[in-house]
Amino acid sequence: MHEFMAVMAVTISLIAAGYWLLAVAAKRGNPHAVGIVIVAMVLQICMVLIFAGVTAARTNTPFVPPVGGLFIPILVLIALASSRKVLLELKERQLWQQVFGAAKPSSTLCAIGGTLVVLGFVSMNAATSYLASKVTQQRTVEIQHANAFVQLLKSDEQEFLSAVKMVYRDRNDNNFETALTKFDALEQHLASLTKDTPVTERLGSVLAKYSSALRQWKNGLLLLKGPDPDPDRAQKLFTLGDRFRAEACQEYDQRYAPKKNEIAN
Repeated sequence: MHEFMAVMAVTISLIAAGYWLLAVAAKRGNPHAVGIVIVAMVLQICMVLIFAGVTAARTNTPFVPPVGGLFIPILVLIALASSRKVLLELKERQLWQQVFGAAKPSSTLCAIGGTLVVLGFVSMNAATSYLASKVTQQRTVEIQHANAFVQLLKSDEQEFLSAVKMVYRDRNDNNFETALTKFDALEQHLASLTKDTPVTERLGSVLAKYSSALRQWKNGLLLLKGPDPDPDRAQKLFTLGDRFRAEACQEYDQRYAPKKNEIAN
Protein backbone atom coordinates (compact mmCIF):
# COMPACT_ATOMS: atom_id res chain seq x y z
CA MET A 1 0.00 0.00 0.00
CA HIS A 2 2.89 2.39 0.74
CA GLU A 3 4.33 1.73 -2.71
CA PHE A 4 0.92 2.31 -4.28
CA MET A 5 0.51 5.62 -2.47
CA ALA A 6 3.98 6.70 -3.59
CA VAL A 7 3.11 5.91 -7.22
CA MET A 8 -0.19 7.78 -6.88
CA ALA A 9 1.61 10.80 -5.43
CA VAL A 10 3.98 10.90 -8.41
CA THR A 11 1.05 10.36 -10.77
CA ILE A 12 -0.97 13.22 -9.31
CA SER A 13 2.11 15.45 -9.47
CA LEU A 14 2.54 14.66 -13.18
CA ILE A 15 -1.12 15.40 -13.90
CA ALA A 16 -1.03 18.63 -11.87
CA ALA A 17 2.15 19.81 -13.61
CA GLY A 18 0.67 18.95 -17.01
CA TYR A 19 -2.56 20.80 -16.30
CA TRP A 20 -0.61 23.82 -15.06
CA LEU A 21 1.41 24.02 -18.28
CA LEU A 22 -1.73 23.61 -20.36
CA ALA A 23 -3.46 26.29 -18.29
CA VAL A 24 -0.57 28.68 -19.01
CA ALA A 25 -0.85 27.86 -22.71
CA ALA A 26 -4.62 28.41 -22.63
CA LYS A 27 -4.11 31.73 -20.85
CA ARG A 28 -1.93 32.77 -23.76
CA GLY A 29 -4.84 31.96 -26.03
CA ASN A 30 -3.77 28.61 -27.49
CA PRO A 31 -6.93 26.55 -28.20
CA HIS A 32 -4.83 23.39 -28.58
CA ALA A 33 -4.25 23.40 -24.81
CA VAL A 34 -7.96 23.08 -24.17
CA GLY A 35 -8.26 20.47 -26.93
CA ILE A 36 -5.52 18.36 -25.37
CA VAL A 37 -7.31 18.37 -22.01
CA ILE A 38 -10.57 17.39 -23.71
CA VAL A 39 -8.93 14.46 -25.50
CA ALA A 40 -7.16 13.35 -22.32
CA MET A 41 -10.37 13.40 -20.31
CA VAL A 42 -12.30 11.53 -23.01
CA LEU A 43 -9.61 8.85 -23.06
CA GLN A 44 -9.71 8.65 -19.26
CA ILE A 45 -13.48 8.20 -19.29
CA CYS A 46 -13.11 5.44 -21.87
CA MET A 47 -10.44 3.76 -19.73
CA VAL A 48 -12.70 3.92 -16.67
CA LEU A 49 -15.56 2.30 -18.57
CA ILE A 50 -13.27 -0.38 -20.02
CA PHE A 51 -11.82 -1.08 -16.58
CA ALA A 52 -15.31 -1.40 -15.10
CA GLY A 53 -16.28 -3.80 -17.89
CA VAL A 54 -13.16 -5.94 -17.44
CA THR A 55 -13.69 -6.04 -13.67
CA ALA A 56 -17.30 -7.13 -14.13
CA ALA A 57 -16.23 -9.85 -16.54
CA ARG A 58 -13.47 -11.14 -14.24
CA THR A 59 -15.72 -11.19 -11.17
CA ASN A 60 -18.74 -12.52 -13.09
CA THR A 61 -20.92 -9.61 -11.96
CA PRO A 62 -23.24 -7.28 -13.92
CA PHE A 63 -21.60 -4.28 -15.60
CA VAL A 64 -22.40 -1.12 -13.64
CA PRO A 65 -21.04 2.13 -15.13
CA PRO A 66 -19.45 4.38 -12.48
CA VAL A 67 -21.99 7.17 -13.05
CA GLY A 68 -20.88 9.12 -9.99
CA GLY A 69 -17.28 9.19 -11.14
CA LEU A 70 -18.24 10.25 -14.67
CA PHE A 71 -20.65 13.06 -13.82
CA ILE A 72 -18.07 15.72 -12.96
CA PRO A 73 -15.69 14.89 -15.86
CA ILE A 74 -18.58 15.18 -18.32
CA LEU A 75 -19.51 18.61 -16.95
CA VAL A 76 -15.87 19.69 -17.20
CA LEU A 77 -15.76 18.45 -20.80
CA ILE A 78 -18.79 20.54 -21.67
CA ALA A 79 -17.20 23.62 -20.12
CA LEU A 80 -13.88 23.02 -21.88
CA ALA A 81 -15.59 22.47 -25.23
CA SER A 82 -17.35 25.81 -24.79
CA SER A 83 -14.05 27.56 -23.92
CA ARG A 84 -12.31 26.10 -26.93
CA LYS A 85 -15.17 27.22 -29.16
CA VAL A 86 -14.78 30.78 -27.84
CA LEU A 87 -11.03 30.78 -28.53
CA LEU A 88 -11.54 29.53 -32.08
CA GLU A 89 -14.23 32.12 -32.69
CA LEU A 90 -11.90 34.90 -31.53
CA LYS A 91 -9.32 33.73 -34.03
CA GLU A 92 -11.87 33.53 -36.85
CA ARG A 93 -13.09 37.07 -36.15
CA GLN A 94 -9.51 38.34 -36.00
CA LEU A 95 -9.94 39.54 -32.44
CA TRP A 96 -6.99 37.52 -31.18
CA GLN A 97 -4.54 40.39 -30.84
CA GLN A 98 -7.07 42.60 -29.08
CA VAL A 99 -7.80 39.97 -26.43
CA PHE A 100 -4.41 38.35 -25.86
CA GLY A 101 -2.00 40.84 -27.37
CA ALA A 102 1.46 39.63 -28.31
CA ALA A 103 1.35 36.39 -26.32
CA LYS A 104 4.45 34.29 -25.97
CA PRO A 105 4.67 31.06 -28.00
CA SER A 106 2.79 28.23 -26.26
CA SER A 107 3.22 25.21 -28.56
CA THR A 108 6.03 23.81 -26.41
CA LEU A 109 3.90 24.21 -23.30
CA CYS A 110 1.09 22.26 -24.97
CA ALA A 111 3.43 19.46 -26.00
CA ILE A 112 5.07 19.12 -22.59
CA GLY A 113 1.81 19.56 -20.67
CA GLY A 114 -0.03 17.05 -22.83
CA THR A 115 2.77 14.53 -22.39
CA LEU A 116 2.74 14.92 -18.62
CA VAL A 117 -1.04 14.56 -18.45
CA VAL A 118 -1.03 11.41 -20.59
CA LEU A 119 1.82 9.89 -18.56
CA GLY A 120 -0.03 10.74 -15.36
CA PHE A 121 -3.28 9.13 -16.48
CA VAL A 122 -1.49 6.05 -17.82
CA SER A 123 0.37 5.65 -14.52
CA MET A 124 -2.82 6.14 -12.54
CA ASN A 125 -4.72 3.54 -14.55
CA ALA A 126 -1.83 1.10 -14.35
CA ALA A 127 -1.49 1.53 -10.58
CA THR A 128 -5.25 1.24 -10.05
CA SER A 129 -5.45 -1.87 -12.22
CA TYR A 130 -2.54 -3.45 -10.36
CA LEU A 131 -4.10 -2.70 -6.98
CA ALA A 132 -7.48 -4.04 -8.12
CA SER A 133 -5.85 -7.25 -9.39
CA LYS A 134 -4.05 -7.72 -6.06
CA VAL A 135 -7.26 -7.12 -4.13
CA THR A 136 -9.10 -9.60 -6.35
CA GLN A 137 -6.33 -12.14 -5.88
CA GLN A 138 -6.39 -11.73 -2.10
CA ARG A 139 -10.18 -11.99 -2.09
CA THR A 140 -9.99 -15.21 -4.09
CA VAL A 141 -7.48 -16.70 -1.65
CA GLU A 142 -9.64 -15.61 1.28
CA ILE A 143 -12.69 -17.31 -0.24
CA GLN A 144 -10.62 -20.47 -0.69
CA HIS A 145 -9.68 -20.39 2.99
CA ALA A 146 -13.32 -19.81 3.94
CA ASN A 147 -14.40 -22.80 1.86
CA ALA A 148 -11.69 -24.88 3.48
CA PHE A 149 -13.13 -24.01 6.90
CA VAL A 150 -16.59 -25.14 5.83
CA GLN A 151 -15.10 -28.36 4.47
CA LEU A 152 -13.36 -28.87 7.82
CA LEU A 153 -16.72 -28.61 9.58
CA LYS A 154 -18.34 -31.04 7.19
CA SER A 155 -15.63 -33.69 7.34
CA ASP A 156 -13.20 -33.61 10.28
CA GLU A 157 -15.60 -32.10 12.78
CA GLN A 158 -18.42 -34.45 11.90
CA GLU A 159 -16.14 -37.45 12.29
CA PHE A 160 -15.01 -36.18 15.69
CA LEU A 161 -18.56 -35.50 16.90
CA SER A 162 -19.65 -38.95 15.73
CA ALA A 163 -16.82 -40.46 17.77
CA VAL A 164 -17.90 -38.40 20.81
CA LYS A 165 -21.41 -39.83 20.50
CA MET A 166 -19.91 -43.31 20.65
CA VAL A 167 -18.09 -42.29 23.84
CA TYR A 168 -21.37 -41.25 25.46
CA ARG A 169 -22.94 -44.54 24.47
CA ASP A 170 -20.07 -46.63 25.77
CA ARG A 171 -17.11 -45.09 27.59
CA ASN A 172 -14.56 -47.77 26.75
CA ASP A 173 -10.90 -47.27 25.85
CA ASN A 174 -11.39 -47.96 22.14
CA ASN A 175 -14.05 -45.28 21.78
CA PHE A 176 -11.93 -42.77 23.70
CA GLU A 177 -8.91 -43.48 21.54
CA THR A 178 -10.97 -43.11 18.38
CA ALA A 179 -12.41 -39.80 19.58
CA LEU A 180 -8.97 -38.45 20.52
CA THR A 181 -7.53 -39.56 17.18
CA LYS A 182 -10.34 -37.78 15.32
CA PHE A 183 -9.78 -34.72 17.48
CA ASP A 184 -6.05 -34.67 16.69
CA ALA A 185 -6.81 -34.78 12.96
CA LEU A 186 -9.33 -31.95 13.35
CA GLU A 187 -6.91 -29.87 15.41
CA GLN A 188 -4.03 -30.40 12.95
CA HIS A 189 -6.15 -29.36 9.97
CA LEU A 190 -7.32 -26.29 11.85
CA ALA A 191 -3.73 -25.39 12.75
CA SER A 192 -2.69 -25.77 9.11
CA LEU A 193 -5.57 -23.57 7.94
CA THR A 194 -4.77 -20.97 10.62
CA LYS A 195 -1.13 -20.91 9.52
CA ASP A 196 -2.14 -20.33 5.88
CA THR A 197 -4.58 -17.56 6.80
CA PRO A 198 -2.98 -14.06 6.87
CA VAL A 199 -3.78 -11.74 9.76
CA THR A 200 -5.44 -9.39 7.26
CA GLU A 201 -8.28 -11.87 6.68
CA ARG A 202 -11.28 -11.73 8.96
CA LEU A 203 -11.38 -15.49 8.85
CA GLY A 204 -8.54 -15.44 11.39
CA SER A 205 -10.96 -14.26 14.08
CA VAL A 206 -13.37 -17.06 13.16
CA LEU A 207 -10.61 -19.65 13.42
CA ALA A 208 -9.51 -18.29 16.80
CA LYS A 209 -13.02 -18.66 18.23
CA TYR A 210 -13.35 -22.12 16.75
CA SER A 211 -10.00 -23.06 18.29
CA SER A 212 -11.42 -22.07 21.68
CA ALA A 213 -14.34 -24.40 21.03
CA LEU A 214 -11.95 -27.27 20.31
CA ARG A 215 -10.09 -26.68 23.58
CA GLN A 216 -13.31 -26.92 25.57
CA TRP A 217 -14.38 -30.06 23.72
CA LYS A 218 -11.05 -31.72 24.39
CA ASN A 219 -11.12 -30.79 28.07
CA GLY A 220 -14.60 -32.23 28.36
CA LEU A 221 -13.52 -35.43 26.64
CA LEU A 222 -10.54 -35.80 28.96
CA LEU A 223 -12.79 -35.37 32.01
CA LEU A 224 -14.84 -38.31 30.82
CA LYS A 225 -11.72 -40.38 30.19
CA GLY A 226 -10.04 -39.71 33.54
CA PRO A 227 -9.92 -42.17 36.44
CA ASP A 228 -12.68 -40.22 38.17
CA PRO A 229 -15.10 -39.17 35.36
CA ASP A 230 -17.20 -36.07 35.92
CA PRO A 231 -20.01 -36.17 33.34
CA ASP A 232 -21.71 -32.99 34.63
CA ARG A 233 -18.59 -30.84 34.37
CA ALA A 234 -17.69 -32.44 31.04
CA GLN A 235 -21.14 -31.53 29.73
CA LYS A 236 -20.63 -27.92 30.79
CA LEU A 237 -17.36 -27.83 28.87
CA PHE A 238 -19.00 -29.32 25.79
CA THR A 239 -21.77 -26.71 26.07
CA LEU A 240 -19.19 -23.93 26.35
CA GLY A 241 -17.41 -25.32 23.29
CA ASP A 242 -20.72 -25.36 21.42
CA ARG A 243 -21.19 -21.68 22.29
CA PHE A 244 -17.75 -20.75 20.96
CA ARG A 245 -18.46 -22.73 17.80
CA ALA A 246 -21.81 -20.97 17.33
CA GLU A 247 -20.11 -17.57 17.69
CA ALA A 248 -17.48 -18.57 15.15
CA CYS A 249 -20.11 -19.73 12.68
CA GLN A 250 -22.19 -16.60 13.20
CA GLU A 251 -19.18 -14.40 12.48
CA TYR A 252 -18.38 -16.53 9.43
CA ASP A 253 -21.91 -16.10 8.08
CA GLN A 254 -21.82 -12.34 8.61
CA ARG A 255 -18.59 -12.07 6.63
CA TYR A 256 -18.94 -14.67 3.91
CA ALA A 257 -22.65 -15.49 3.67
CA PRO A 258 -24.61 -12.29 4.42
CA LYS A 259 -27.69 -13.44 2.48
CA LYS A 260 -27.57 -17.12 3.42
CA ASN A 261 -27.62 -17.47 7.16
CA GLU A 262 -26.59 -20.66 8.88
CA ILE A 263 -24.32 -21.78 6.01
CA ALA A 264 -21.59 -22.86 8.36
CA ASN A 265 -24.07 -24.20 10.90
